[in-house]
Parts: sequence; C-alpha cells; structure tokens
Amino acid sequence: MKPIYQLIFSSILLLLGLYAFKNDLRTELQGAGLGGLVYLIVMLINKVISNRRRLRFILGCLRLSVLKQKIRFSMAYLYLIRVDGEYLLIKNEKQKNYQPVGGKYKFLPGASQKISERFSLGDDETMPANTTNNDDIAVMAPALRAVAFEDWFNSGEDRETSHWREFYEELVEGKGERILEPKNFPHIMYRKITRVITPLHWDEYFKCYTRMHFDILELIPNEEQLKELKATKTKTKNSEKGDYFEWFSIRQILSLGYDPSDGQTNPIAKHTKWAIEKKYSKVK
Repeated sequence: MKPIYQLIFSSILLLLGLYAFKNDLRTELQGAGLGGLVYLIVMLINKVISNRRRLRFILGCLRLSVLKQKIRFSMAYLYLIRVDGEYLLIKNEKQKNYQPVGGKYKFLPGASQKISERFSLGDDETMPANTTNNDDIAVMAPALRAVAFEDWFNSGEDRETSHWREFYEELVEGKGERILEPKNFPHIMYRKITRVITPLHWDEYFKCYTRMHFDILELIPNEEQLKELKATKTKTKNSEKGDYFEWFSIRQILSLGYDPSDGQTNPIAKHTKWAIEKKYSKVK
C-alpha cells in the first residue's frame, strides 16, 4: 500500500474509533489507526536516515519543482590510468581540455524511450544529439521526478553497467588514433574506487541546474599492458594527431593544467581534479 493511501486509511480508522461504533469496536479501530500511523512515522524516519546524505538534494528538488524547473543529469565513469606517478588524459575536442579516459553511461538498447516516458525526461538541451552520444544518460529531468530518476540510475536497471566500451573506443579503437594495441588489451582489470556526486547547483557553462555522477575506476594493467602504457609516453611526442592524449603529473592536474616548471598551461577539466582527489570541490 502506498504511504498516502495508508495515511488516509489509518486516519479513517482512527476517526471511526473516536466517534463511531460501540466501545469494544471503538478501541480496536483506534488501535489499528494508531498502529498504522506509528508504522508510517517509522517508515518516514528510516527514509530520512537512509537518504540523509541526499537530504539537501531532495529539498532542492522540492524547491525547484515549485518553480517548475528542470535538472540536467550527467552520469559518467572515469579511469585513473597511472604510470610512474603520471596520469594519462585525453583531449575533449569540444571543450578543448584534457580529462580522464571514460564517458557517459548509456541506456540499454530500446530502454531510452521507456525510461524517458517513466520519468518525463527530455534530451540534454546543452548537447545536440549525434551518432556518438545517442542514448547517453545525459538528460533533463523535471525537478519533481529528479529523486526518483536518480534512484532508478542507482539501481542499475535498463542501463549500461560495464565500463569497457569507453576504454575501447578512446584508447584501443581510437577516436583520435589507435593508442593501445588490441592484442595486449583484449580485456582489462580495474577496481571501482568511489563515486563522486556534485551537489545540485546552477551551472554557469550550461545555464541550467545540474547534478553529475562520476564513477571513479582505477586501471590495473598486467605486465604487457603496463609496458605498452609506458611506451605511449614517447608516442605523445610523435603522435599523428598531435595532442590527442598526454601524461600529466598530479601537480599539473590539481592546478588544472598549469605547469610551474615552464609556465605553460594545458587546460584540464575540473572533474579530473575531483577524480584524483576522490571528492567534489568548488573549482572556478
């Protein structure tokens, strides 16, 4: 029984117990009504406790729902690929900055329309659809449905849960060029470190309210894979595509690309810093 129906039913029992029927039946109705209300209160307390970390987000959604606002969700995963104290990053040609290998999760084939209808989703208006981002979980959700949509994502239902696709497309198949040989990377091992979730905020770049999820993964290469990754450090100097990928120190990443040794800056996306620090922080 849904909580709202249970509240109504319990209230009716309580009222009947207070004002109707004989004394013996009245006591039973009062007990049933009070029992139902107590159960609802316990459910509410458990809900608050289990969602305490999301309480600000939930309250923000309630406020924005009154204003009939939409929230942009972007759900992605990022690889930390570390060799000799440096991290492999690839260039985002649209935003002209470097970021970890990875990208947005996708809906399972045929599930996009069903989930969109279920939560009244719209396309991410900040990113025009094309063949590469089709079915990406980058959507606009009405604030009233935002919490339920996030619960759906957390369940893993009807969405991509593997993290191989973006690794293969960006490094093995090579969106810019082939960086790693398929014979050494027929598969990979990795561990999931954490999930970084941004607070609900106004995004000045996209001009909308935004909430982003980033699953942070650590690549665990075998001996041959590690050897090839090390070899890419010389490859960057002779790359046919020039600057498609680069290796950066932690210091460069935390300063978003500034290298104090030569005063040069290769812009690095702020979520790269969050991945390294394994937490969200405000970045100008």
